[in-house]
Amino acid sequence: MSKVINDPVELHRFSKNLQHKVGEAQELQQMLENDLRNIGEAWRDEMYHDLSGYFQANQKVLQAMYEKVEEFSVHAIGLSGILEEYLDKKFHG
Repeated sequence: MSKVINDPVELHRFSKNLQHKVGEAQELQQMLENDLRNIGEAWRDEMYHDLSGYFQANQKVLQAMYEKVEEFSVHAIGLSGILEEYLDKKFHG
C-alpha cells in the first residue's frame, strides 16, 4: 500500500501562492498584449507579424496552463481542508 505524505497547511499555502502568481502572470501577459498591439500602430513588417503570431499561439498555451493551475488549486485547497479536519479529529478528538 502506498503511503500518503501531506501537510495540509503547506498544501493550502502553496495553492494560494500559486493562484496569486498565476494572477500576476496573467496581468503581465495582458500588459504585453497591449504593448504589442500599441507598437503595431508604429511598426508593421514581417518581423512584427512573426512576433505577433508567436505571441498569440503562446497565449493559448498559457491560458490552458492557467486553467489547469486553477483546477489544481481548487482541488488542493479542498483536499487540504479535508486533511486538516481528519488530522484534527485523529489527534485532538
